[in-house]
Amino acid sequence: PPALAASSVSPAVARAGDDIVIAATANETLVRAPALRTTPSLSFTASGGTFRHRVVAGENGGFTSALDLEDLAGNVATVAGPAFAVDTVAPVVTITSAPLFASRVPGRSVVTVNLSVSEDVALDDVSAVIGDVDFDVCSGAARSFSCSYAVRAGDVDGDRGVSIVVRDGGGNSGFAAANVIATP
Repeated sequence: PPALAASSVSPAVARAGDDIVIAATANETLVRAPALRTTPSLSFTASGGTFRHRVVAGENGGFTSALDLEDLAGNVATVAGPAFAVDTVAPVVTITSAPLFASRVPGRSVVTVNLSVSEDVALDDVSAVIGDVDFDVCSGAARSFSCSYAVRAGDVDGDRGVSIVVRDGGGNSGFAAANVIATP
Protein backbone atom coordinates (compact mmCIF):
# COMPACT_ATOMS: atom_id res chain seq x y z
CA PRO A 1 0.00 0.00 0.00
CA PRO A 2 1.08 3.59 -0.47
CA ALA A 3 2.78 5.45 2.37
CA LEU A 4 4.20 8.89 3.06
CA ALA A 5 7.80 9.43 2.07
CA ALA A 6 7.75 12.86 3.76
CA SER A 7 5.33 15.28 5.40
CA SER A 8 5.67 18.63 7.11
CA VAL A 9 3.61 21.42 8.67
CA SER A 10 4.44 25.08 9.07
CA PRO A 11 4.05 26.71 11.50
CA ALA A 12 3.78 24.06 14.22
CA VAL A 13 1.84 26.59 16.36
CA ALA A 14 -0.31 29.02 14.37
CA ARG A 15 -2.24 32.12 15.40
CA ALA A 16 -5.02 34.16 13.77
CA GLY A 17 -4.00 35.32 10.29
CA ASP A 18 -1.31 32.66 9.83
CA ASP A 19 -1.41 30.24 6.91
CA ILE A 20 -0.96 26.63 7.98
CA VAL A 21 0.80 24.74 5.19
CA ILE A 22 0.94 20.95 5.17
CA ALA A 23 3.08 19.29 2.52
CA ALA A 24 2.93 15.55 1.82
CA THR A 25 4.87 13.34 -0.58
CA ALA A 26 3.96 9.69 -1.19
CA ASN A 27 6.51 6.91 -1.58
CA GLU A 28 5.07 6.00 -5.00
CA THR A 29 2.93 7.41 -7.81
CA LEU A 30 -0.68 8.00 -6.81
CA VAL A 31 -3.89 7.92 -8.87
CA ARG A 32 -4.73 11.42 -7.56
CA ALA A 33 -3.38 13.91 -5.07
CA PRO A 34 -3.73 12.88 -1.42
CA ALA A 35 -6.90 13.92 0.42
CA LEU A 36 -6.34 15.63 3.79
CA ARG A 37 -8.53 15.38 6.89
CA THR A 38 -7.89 17.06 10.23
CA THR A 39 -9.30 16.35 13.67
CA PRO A 40 -10.95 18.61 14.73
CA SER A 41 -12.02 19.49 11.21
CA LEU A 42 -10.54 22.48 9.35
CA SER A 43 -11.00 23.33 5.67
CA PHE A 44 -7.82 23.33 3.59
CA THR A 45 -7.32 24.27 -0.05
CA ALA A 46 -5.25 21.74 -1.97
CA SER A 47 -2.72 21.97 -4.74
CA GLY A 48 -1.20 18.58 -5.38
CA GLY A 49 0.29 17.40 -2.10
CA THR A 50 0.29 20.90 -0.55
CA PHE A 51 -2.59 22.01 1.66
CA ARG A 52 -3.22 25.53 2.99
CA HIS A 53 -5.54 26.95 5.66
CA ARG A 54 -5.79 30.59 6.87
CA VAL A 55 -6.39 30.63 10.64
CA VAL A 56 -9.27 32.75 11.95
CA ALA A 57 -10.17 33.74 15.51
CA GLY A 58 -11.88 30.99 17.44
CA GLU A 59 -9.93 28.09 15.93
CA ASN A 60 -7.99 26.78 18.91
CA GLY A 61 -6.43 23.59 20.16
CA GLY A 62 -4.35 20.68 19.04
CA PHE A 63 -5.00 19.14 15.63
CA THR A 64 -4.03 15.85 14.02
CA SER A 65 -4.06 15.14 10.31
CA ALA A 66 -4.54 12.09 8.13
CA LEU A 67 -4.06 11.61 4.40
CA ASP A 68 -5.97 9.23 2.14
CA LEU A 69 -3.70 7.76 -0.56
CA GLU A 70 -4.44 5.48 -3.55
CA ASP A 71 -1.68 4.05 -5.72
CA LEU A 72 -1.85 2.98 -9.39
CA ALA A 73 -2.52 -0.64 -8.40
CA GLY A 74 -5.68 0.43 -6.51
CA ASN A 75 -4.22 -0.01 -3.04
CA VAL A 76 -5.73 2.48 -0.59
CA ALA A 77 -4.23 3.66 2.70
CA THR A 78 -4.99 6.26 5.31
CA VAL A 79 -1.78 7.49 6.93
CA ALA A 80 -1.09 9.85 9.80
CA GLY A 81 0.08 13.29 8.77
CA PRO A 82 1.71 15.96 10.90
CA ALA A 83 0.13 17.36 14.07
CA PHE A 84 -0.10 21.09 14.75
CA ALA A 85 -1.63 23.57 17.20
CA VAL A 86 -3.70 26.72 16.77
CA ASP A 87 -3.74 29.44 19.42
CA THR A 88 -5.81 32.53 18.67
CA VAL A 89 -6.56 33.50 22.28
CA ALA A 90 -4.43 36.00 24.17
CA PRO A 91 -3.49 35.02 27.70
CA VAL A 92 -5.47 36.74 30.45
CA VAL A 93 -3.07 38.50 32.83
CA THR A 94 -4.25 39.36 36.34
CA ILE A 95 -2.24 41.41 38.81
CA THR A 96 -2.93 39.61 42.08
CA SER A 97 -1.04 42.09 44.28
CA ALA A 98 0.75 45.40 43.85
CA PRO A 99 1.54 48.13 46.40
CA LEU A 100 -0.37 51.37 46.19
CA PHE A 101 2.48 53.46 47.67
CA ALA A 102 6.26 53.17 47.40
CA SER A 103 8.92 55.33 49.05
CA ARG A 104 11.52 56.71 46.65
CA VAL A 105 14.16 56.80 49.41
CA PRO A 106 16.91 54.32 48.38
CA GLY A 107 16.68 50.99 50.14
CA ARG A 108 13.29 51.84 51.68
CA SER A 109 10.95 50.31 49.15
CA VAL A 110 10.78 47.54 46.62
CA VAL A 111 7.76 47.44 44.35
CA THR A 112 6.74 43.81 43.95
CA VAL A 113 3.92 42.91 41.59
CA ASN A 114 2.51 39.40 41.63
CA LEU A 115 0.56 38.15 38.65
CA SER A 116 -1.26 35.13 37.34
CA VAL A 117 -1.72 34.10 33.72
CA SER A 118 -4.57 32.03 32.25
CA GLU A 119 -2.22 29.67 30.39
CA ASP A 120 1.32 28.37 30.76
CA VAL A 121 3.96 30.82 29.50
CA ALA A 122 7.74 30.99 29.74
CA LEU A 123 9.45 33.46 32.07
CA ASP A 124 11.18 35.02 29.04
CA ASP A 125 7.73 35.96 27.72
CA VAL A 126 6.85 38.12 30.76
CA SER A 127 7.71 41.81 30.49
CA ALA A 128 7.18 44.34 33.31
CA VAL A 129 7.83 48.10 33.38
CA ILE A 130 7.20 50.84 35.92
CA GLY A 131 6.84 54.18 34.19
CA ASP A 132 9.27 53.64 31.34
CA VAL A 133 11.83 51.57 33.29
CA ASP A 134 12.05 47.76 33.21
CA PHE A 135 11.54 45.95 36.51
CA ASP A 136 14.81 44.73 38.03
CA VAL A 137 13.83 41.06 38.09
CA CYS A 138 10.92 38.75 37.34
CA SER A 139 10.68 35.17 38.58
CA GLY A 140 8.19 32.35 38.43
CA ALA A 141 6.99 29.75 35.98
CA ALA A 142 3.93 28.50 34.08
CA ARG A 143 1.04 30.64 35.36
CA SER A 144 2.41 32.48 38.42
CA PHE A 145 5.04 35.24 38.36
CA SER A 146 6.49 37.95 40.59
CA CYS A 147 8.33 41.06 39.36
CA SER A 148 10.32 43.46 41.59
CA TYR A 149 11.70 46.96 41.20
CA ALA A 150 13.88 48.70 43.81
CA VAL A 151 12.75 52.33 44.03
CA ARG A 152 15.69 54.69 43.44
CA ALA A 153 16.46 58.17 44.82
CA GLY A 154 16.16 59.79 41.39
CA ASP A 155 12.76 58.30 40.64
CA VAL A 156 10.02 60.84 40.05
CA ASP A 157 7.42 61.45 42.77
CA GLY A 158 3.82 60.74 41.95
CA ASP A 159 1.76 58.29 40.00
CA ARG A 160 3.77 55.59 38.20
CA GLY A 161 2.09 53.18 35.82
CA VAL A 162 2.99 49.51 36.07
CA SER A 163 2.51 47.60 32.82
CA ILE A 164 2.72 43.84 32.43
CA VAL A 165 2.77 42.19 28.99
CA VAL A 166 2.73 38.41 28.59
CA ARG A 167 3.15 36.64 25.24
CA ASP A 168 2.03 33.03 24.77
CA GLY A 169 3.45 30.33 22.50
CA GLY A 170 1.07 31.35 19.72
CA GLY A 171 2.40 34.91 19.75
CA ASN A 172 -0.73 36.38 21.37
CA SER A 173 -0.17 39.10 23.97
CA GLY A 174 -2.10 39.77 27.17
CA PHE A 175 -1.83 42.96 29.22
CA ALA A 176 -2.46 44.18 32.76
CA ALA A 177 -1.78 47.52 34.45
CA ALA A 178 -1.73 49.07 37.91
CA ASN A 179 -0.61 52.35 39.47
CA VAL A 180 1.94 52.90 42.22
CA ILE A 181 2.35 56.30 43.89
CA ALA A 182 6.02 57.08 44.59
CA THR A 183 6.49 59.34 47.63
CA PRO A 184 9.65 60.92 49.12
